[in-house]
Amino acid sequence: MKLSRIILVVALSLTTCSVFAQKPTSPVKRLPEIREIVEKKPAKRPKALMKQEKELVGNFCRIPGVTVTTDTSKEVTPSYYMLECEVMNKSYGRFLEDLKAQGRTADYEVAKIHNESGEPFFYSFDEQTGTSYNKKYTQSSDYGLFPVVNVSYEGAQLFCQWLTEKLGNGEWEYRLPTEWEWKWAAHDGSMFHTYALTGPYITNGNGKAPYNYYKVGDECITRTDSGFQVLTFDESAILHYNFPMISLSWYPSYNYHLYNMCGNVAEMVAEKGVAFGGSYDDPGYDIRIDSKQTYGEYSPKVGFRVIAVRK
Repeated sequence: MKLSRIILVVALSLTTCSVFAQKPTSPVKRLPEIREIVEKKPAKRPKALMKQEKELVGNFCRIPGVTVTTDTSKEVTPSYYMLECEVMNKSYGRFLEDLKAQGRTADYEVAKIHNESGEPFFYSFDEQTGTSYNKKYTQSSDYGLFPVVNVSYEGAQLFCQWLTEKLGNGEWEYRLPTEWEWKWAAHDGSMFHTYALTGPYITNGNGKAPYNYYKVGDECITRTDSGFQVLTFDESAILHYNFPMISLSWYPSYNYHLYNMCGNVAEMVAEKGVAFGGSYDDPGYDIRIDSKQTYGEYSPKVGFRVIAVRK
């Protein structure tokens, strides 16, 4: 599919840093009102449960509880467990098949993946097979390990309820994380990280950015006589495929062993219509841990992961 030449004019003065420049962001101290953070290790869980989780959705990683003390308050977040990666197509597909097998037609309609009506991927049509990539992405076993997208917030909630019914045994609840729970896990035990794997900078010590996001090269940036930055590029200048990657791609975080907390697909939280972490279609600034986005009913750029908490 040929792309028409695109010209984006970014109205930034040359005295400021262009959002498309490769200069790393400066470290930003998070939550400056905090006076003390005390982590609490969570209790271990039965091996039988962990095995069932792995077979159904994947490994869950222990996230220590935390006590946050400020000048005026003291809040305690109990420990919890977070799925190591975004919920994958194969896991969500099993959930949908189970709904159909149980005759839960109304729930299936709420939870179904919106193959054709959803916003298309960047490369939205396979010219060789004549198949929509949206449909191929969700139905082909080739993409079973990729994050599920184009599902509604209500569908994600039903998936969590399904997991609770399957695995909870009256002791555990599976749900979407709150904004704080998601950020605490993404920061990997420190509220001073800007990016999940590389701390304050988007690149690591080798100069590589280990995230799936919208990358363009320096050769795409020019300057106009009026003093504006101009980003100009065509298909040949795009540095990645603008497509989700396998949920267990790149590397896990150092302490909590979580994958793709920044980039790949933005992730829903408990607040409806809100997602964090950015996606494959967002530039580097917008895949920061604190990057908050909104979405409509569903989006090819938004997925989710779940946490497990003791009832």
